[in-house]
Amino acid sequence: DALATGAAPVQAADQRRRELRDRHERHQAVGGERGVAAADAVVAVGHRREGNDRDAADPQHRRSDVAAVALEAITAARPETLPRLRAAVGMVFQRPNPLPISIYDNVLFGMQIHGRSGALRRDQRDHVVEQALRDVFLWQDEKDRLQKNATHLTLEQQQKLCIARLLPLKPRVILMDEPCSALDAAGTERVESLIMSMRGRFTIVIVTHNMG
Repeated sequence: DALATGAAPVQAADQRRRELRDRHERHQAVGGERGVAAADAVVAVGHRREGNDRDAADPQHRRSDVAAVALEAITAARPETLPRLRAAVGMVFQRPNPLPISIYDNVLFGMQIHGRSGALRRDQRDHVVEQALRDVFLWQDEKDRLQKNATHLTLEQQQKLCIARLLPLKPRVILMDEPCSALDAAGTERVESLIMSMRGRFTIVIVTHNMG
């Protein structure tokens, strides 16, 4: 256990946290913004070199700015334990990662592992699923196919489902790592519209290379 060796690891982590905050404050001062507002979306844009998806110019500086934004948002959620952190901070990845189970069970999965669905009646679980799918604009298309394996959905639908899977837990922060990078132009536009529609309810931190 690293913590058992003394205070050095803790001090190093605290120092790193201070460095990230200081760098973020300098970055935001230049941009005319300060802090991460609750129920808002923060977009961190990186650059691509031609033929290379690594950040150009100063990649370490840019990643640190993004980390500072995420750190501030996560700290604001005030999670007290690891399980609470996992419930308070949702994550959406570049490639959709639905579980190889039904659409219905995907939506309820987070509630199940956090022990929040056991006390719900079937009609209450049905309502949770319907509301989450309505929120991501999947309900009308999939309401008659809720027992369908989620991996059979299109990539756009899978990414929407991955977002829906977070919503029943009412996360304080949602982190998104290039959430549209695996989608075509039309799918990207629809998922970006979905993300913007969530701004009033969730704090969202997005990393993207999309300059549009």
